[in-house]
Formats: sequence, C-alpha cells, structure tokens
Amino acid sequence: MWSILFNILTVSAVVLGIHAEGSARESFPAQEIVVSHVTTIHAQAQPITVSRHENQRAQLLHQLDSGAIKGESKSLKQRVLEALYGFESYHHEKLERYESLYQNVPRRQKKILDTAIGYGHTFHELKQSQSVNEAICREIVEAALTYYGISRTELETFVRQERAANRNPDRESVSQALKLFVRDWALEGHNEREDSFPCINSYLRQYFEVADNGETDSVEVLVPGSGLGRLAHEIADLSAHFLVTANEWSSFVNAAYHYLETITTAHSVSMYPFIELWSHLKTKKEMRRKVSFPDVPVNTSQVLLVEGDFTRVFKESSSGFDAIVTLFFIDTARNLMAYFEAIN
Repeated sequence: MWSILFNILTVSAVVLGIHAEGSARESFPAQEIVVSHVTTIHAQAQPITVSRHENQRAQLLHQLDSGAIKGESKSLKQRVLEALYGFESYHHEKLERYESLYQNVPRRQKKILDTAIGYGHTFHELKQSQSVNEAICREIVEAALTYYGISRTELETFVRQERAANRNPDRESVSQALKLFVRDWALEGHNEREDSFPCINSYLRQYFEVADNGETDSVEVLVPGSGLGRLAHEIADLSAHFLVTANEWSSFVNAAYHYLETITTAHSVSMYPFIELWSHLKTKKEMRRKVSFPDVPVNTSQVLLVEGDFTRVFKESSSGFDAIVTLFFIDTARNLMAYFEAIN
C-alpha cells in the first residue's frame, strides 16, 4: 500500500481555461512542472467493482430528493434543473442580435455588404451550424434526465417558472461546457493536453512503480475539478491498478459528461463550437469549423464521477486517496486555505 499527496504547480502554465467570450485559451508549452510537496496519507486501497458506480448514483439520487445542501444556497436538484434549463434554451443570441442589426442596414449599403463579403449568406450558414449544436444540447438534456431520474414534466414546469420570474438561463455556462468537448475529447485539443498530461502520468507511474504483472496493489487517485474527465481517464488508462475518482462541481459540465457516457463510438458526434466567435478570426471558415468527438472511445467503467463541492463531498470518506492530482484547479478556490485543508 502506498500513499502520497501529489499536487503540481505550473511555472509556465499550460492555459486550458476559458476566455470571457467562452473560447478556449491559447496553449503555451509548459517549461517546468514541479512537485510542490509530498505528504504521507494513510489510505486503504479498495478493489474495483462495478458497484461503486451504482452506489455513487444511489447516493446522488438521494441527495436530489433531500433538499438543500448544508452550506450551499441551492439544492443539488435546483442546480441540475438550472443547467438543463440552460441546455434546453440554447440558441445564439449574438447571432440574432447581429442579424437584426444587419436587417436595419439601408438597402444600398446591404448590397455592398452582400456583394463584397456575403454577409447575408453568413447568417444562413451559421444558423445551420447552430441547429447542429441545439440538437446536441437536446441530447445532453435527455441523457441527464435519464441519469438523474428527473421527468420531462418536472423540467418543463421548472422552465415555465423560471421564465415567468424573468430568470434567464445561464447560456455562458452552456457554451463553456460545449467547448470542453473540444479541450478534453477532440483531436483539436490534443496539443493542450500534451503540454501537461504526460508529465503527470509519467510521475504517477514512476512514483508508484506500477507493474502490469498483477503484483501491484490498487492505487486510489482523486482528480478534483475534472471537467469532462479526460485527465482522469488517461490516468486510469495507465494501469488497471489505478482506481480513479473524478470530481466536478458544475452541473452544466456534469450533464455534458453523462451525455458523453452514452457515446460508444469514436468521432461519432460533430458540432460547431466556434460560431459564437465574431472577433480575432482570419476567415469566416474558422467560425464554421466542425469538430468531432470523442477522439477515442470512452470507457465509462474505469472512472467514478463524484459530483459536488470538493471541500464537502469527501468529508464522510473513512479512507483517503493515494494521490490527489490537481491541474488548473487550485485557482478556482474562493478560499484557498479551504482547498488545502480538504486536500490534507
């Protein structure tokens, strides 16, 4: 049995985050990744079984029915319904606003715009792309309704209540969740992943001296702030001895992950994640660039997703983890010391 706290800090960071516009940030090669500290924790490795996924879902469904979570302003069900409201209401407001402005342009000026740059045709093309994204959002909603055991009627009632109260859906979070498919599960995100994943994976293999001959004990690894889980899945791929738990707070991202779990074939889904970008593009073709995902089949049995606040959801755990891997997660803390205490 081994135990370690593994927390990496990037000196020259690989930027995998999201701009305010919702676009993936530019990637910069990491010049140095260092291990900041190694702290011993005692943890008992557990055998991998399918039931750990079943048990976790049962706990999650119980939380959905138990009302508000201590220390949080919203219940888990409310956060899930708000996320589904966002996906259900997906459409490109910026596209509609620009098209409305274009329609008010005088006819003689509009003729110049159409002749010189085909502005009117651009709206037609982008609407077609938007309809593809809308279809994916509907599939995300259906997958989430099934996973969380929420009825279509309950969601529709919630949506009517939100609209009656003039509460708009969080479209920015929807946009960011869709772009995570690119970062985590598309070929277009390969370079960003390669800037940091190999260093982490190599260190884990070397430190735990993982063998493939069956003589190695299970190594329990936690990846908080896991997004759509690519890093967690790659760690699990290192060896059958790695027992990986992913943790993500965002209900938008978790809904997208449950949709990802339903996809069994590589490159079987395509979308247009860049249609919201109206600046800093060389050509209109960049806006309509199609991205397919996942680039590899997703093994849904090898990683356990635990939803919720990292500082709270593991308090009841009687054991610890052999390794905690944080990648662009520490900076999301509202209270940095609370993260450190939870890790410790």
